[in-house]
Amino acid sequence: MLLHNRLLSLYVKRDGTQLHALRLCWRFALVALTMGAVILTFRALQLWALVPLAAAIYVVLILLLRAFSPDDLALFRRIWQSGMAKEGS
Repeated sequence: MLLHNRLLSLYVKRDGTQLHALRLCWRFALVALTMGAVILTFRALQLWALVPLAAAIYVVLILLLRAFSPDDLALFRRIWQSGMAKEGS
């Protein structure tokens, strides 16, 4: 995964784009570490209960830390709306 991210960043930088990986990913790293720490306290649960709990914790933490920029959210909204428009056709 790290190699993939490194190669992707090198490709993006070829045209002069500045890419600040630490600024982009610190919130997601914090969310993942926090989710892992919380899930460790519930390791006695069955896997079928643990996976949805972990997903819910991840989503809540992403929303609380505002991990996605307003531009990202607008892009997701456009993608969602274009997908819904195609289903309606």
